[in-house]
Amino acid sequence: MPIVQNQDSLLNIALDAFQAAIQLDSNAAYIQNELGVIYQLKMSIKSPKLYLKATTMAPTGYSWANHWVVCTFE
Repeated sequence: MPIVQNQDSLLNIALDAFQAAIQLDSNAAYIQNELGVIYQLKMSIKSPKLYLKATTMAPTGYSWANHWVVCTFE
């Protein structure tokens, strides 16, 4: 995470961008995963749900999705 005076503003910019992206392709597992990362950084309870959604949507062999689910529930 970059060191900035207002980290939340960068997260909000990223959140807006990924929410727009999910409107373009709601079946993209990597977008769901990135939204989970953003929500986790914002300390949101939405992140575990998005990580689980990403794992169910990700093609077989995508270990990044499983990694984040493990991190979320530790």
